[in-house]
Amino acid sequence: MKASGKRRLVLTRRGKTFTRFGMIFIVLNFFLMVGLAIKNGGTAFPGGVRDASGAHYVIQHGKRVNFTAREFALSYYQALLTFASFPTFFIGILVLYATGDIRERQGADTEGDLS
Repeated sequence: MKASGKRRLVLTRRGKTFTRFGMIFIVLNFFLMVGLAIKNGGTAFPGGVRDASGAHYVIQHGKRVNFTAREFALSYYQALLTFASFPTFFIGILVLYATGDIRERQGADTEGDLS
């Protein structure tokens, strides 16, 4: 039988747990950030401003969007968490490769193998 050109990966229990929960966290967190940005009219990360009078605002596409202090903090940290989670997840994947928790399948390629 011809070997297919597909890479077959084997994940340990730790590898499966990390990748599944990591992807669920990233996707949910991303959509939460987008929802908050739509609701508030923008995100406070990275261009949010607190002026001398204590007002919180963002200049988004030439329009000033005012925030309460709580909305500003929530928007800022939500977007920061979203952007930090992507590289953190990919570094975690590299660590799993290095520790052998994710590796390529060894041996002959079997057609129709569903494991």
